[in-house]
Amino acid sequence: MAKKKRKRKKYFSFLRDERFKLTLGIFFFLFSLYLYLAFISYFFTWKTDQSFEWSRVFSGPEVMVDNWAGKFGAFLANKFINHWFGIASAFLPFILLISGLRLINIRTLPLGKTTRILLVGTILLSIVLSFLFGDAGGFLGSGPGVLIRQYPG
Repeated sequence: MAKKKRKRKKYFSFLRDERFKLTLGIFFFLFSLYLYLAFISYFFTWKTDQSFEWSRVFSGPEVMVDNWAGKFGAFLANKFINHWFGIASAFLPFILLISGLRLINIRTLPLGKTTRILLVGTILLSIVLSFLFGDAGGFLGSGPGVLIRQYPG
């Protein structure tokens, strides 16, 4: 008796399509450049960009930011640099850059090894900068490294 061949459902077959890979690669590449622009601008404009309510950042045109990447760039830079990892956040868009280049078939660095090194480096650098400088007198909002915070109580 012949075995019945099971038909596999290909739910994720679009992931192997070259057009999808190219589109996703270009998106990752451009988004990483956008994040770098937002982060670099945040280093210069963080005082003025923190002077408004973040809950109103996606409101109408009456709320203005000085970040070169606009309101969304100011929001992302504030989250990454002020709330999450500090200056070490600059490593994270590099992972997107390498991933985007890999998806459009440009091999620069090994993706897995580079991702591991950059993620561990981001966390360790944030901890070290937080330990060494604390809040640094309010530089960049909460200091150059913000992973360690002392909360009251």
